[in-house]
Amino acid sequence: MGERPRLFVELCCGSAAVTLRLLGGRYAVPPISYMGSKRGYAGAILAALGLRSGIGADRVLLCDGGPWAHVWGVLADPANCAEVARILRGWADEDPRALWERLREEHRGEWDGWGAERAAGWLVEGDWSTGNLPGGGGFNDNRTGSEGNRRPGDTNSIATRVESVAAWLQSATWAHRRGHPESGFNVGVAYRSEFRASNGDVGSRPPETVEHVAGRCDALPPAPLSVYAGPAEDLAPPDDCEGVYCYVDPPYQGTTGYAAKMPRETVLATARRWSDAGAVVCVSEAEPLPLDGWHHVEITGARVGQRRTFSRQQSEWLTMNREPVEVPAVQESLFPLPDPGVSTRS
Repeated sequence: MGERPRLFVELCCGSAAVTLRLLGGRYAVPPISYMGSKRGYAGAILAALGLRSGIGADRVLLCDGGPWAHVWGVLADPANCAEVARILRGWADEDPRALWERLREEHRGEWDGWGAERAAGWLVEGDWSTGNLPGGGGFNDNRTGSEGNRRPGDTNSIATRVESVAAWLQSATWAHRRGHPESGFNVGVAYRSEFRASNGDVGSRPPETVEHVAGRCDALPPAPLSVYAGPAEDLAPPDDCEGVYCYVDPPYQGTTGYAAKMPRETVLATARRWSDAGAVVCVSEAEPLPLDGWHHVEITGARVGQRRTFSRQQSEWLTMNREPVEVPAVQESLFPLPDPGVSTRS
C-alpha cells in the first residue's frame, strides 16, 4: 500500500464513511447510519486506491451539497462535538417519537445558521427516519439498524459516536503513528485488552466509544479538516495535485431521496476535471461509468456487515482513473451459469 495522501478529498461525502475509515481504521465509523453510506465498502474502496485503513492524511477536504456539509462544519471543531454530545444526552429521557416529531417541526424552516443544537437535531432526525431519510417516511422506532445491537431511539448512542468522531479527527492518525510505542496510542492492543479485561470476553468486538482516546486529545491542535458546503462540481481542484486522492460518491442514477442532485453528465465532468488536474480519482456507482481509458472494479461481494436486502440497488462498482492496486476476490458460483457476466476489470 502507498503512502498517506497529502490531501484526501471526498466529494458528495454524506456521512464520510470512507474518510473516517482512512483516518481511524475499522473502528472509526460515521455518527449515524445513513442511506447510501459506504461504511460496508470503505475498506475495499481504500484498498483499490492503494491506501490502508487508518493510514491518515495530511489534510482532508469534505464536500457535500446537502445538510451533511453543515453537520461536518460543526463536528470539525472538537468543542462543538462535545456540545452536540451534551445536547443529545440531554434528550435521552424524552419519548423518542415525541422528540423526533418535535425536532422535525422545529427544523422545517431555514435556520439562521448551523450550530450544535441544529446539528444534534438533524442527526436524530436522520438516524431515526425510515430508510434513514431525514424528514421523510415517518418515525421507525423498532429498527436496530446496521449496527444490530443499538437500542432504537437512543440519543446516548449517537452522542457517543459524535464524541468518537472528534477523537478520530484529532488523534487517531494525524497526531499519532498507529501502533508505534512512542505514539501512546495502539488501537490493536490497548483498545482490545482494556475491553477484554473489563468484560471477560475475548471474542467480542470492543465498543466504539471515545473513552480510550479522548484523554489524549486535549493537548493536540485541531485536525486539518476543511468542509465545502455546495455542489461538488463547483469545487475546483488545487493547482498541485501531487499526492491528492479524490473519492466521489454521487447520488446513483435512478435513485431518489437525496437533497443534492448530480446528473450523470455532471459526475463524469467532475471526475475528468480532477483527473486532468493530476489527482487519483475513484467514483462509486451501481454500474461502470463510461469514461474512456478508466478502470472498472466490482466490489459488490466485498461489503462488510449487513447486506442491502431492502434496496433495489444491489451492485457496487468503482470507476478509477488509475489501475486498481487491489481487487476484491470474486466468489465463484457452485453451479455453472450460461453467461459469465461482466469482467471485474477493464
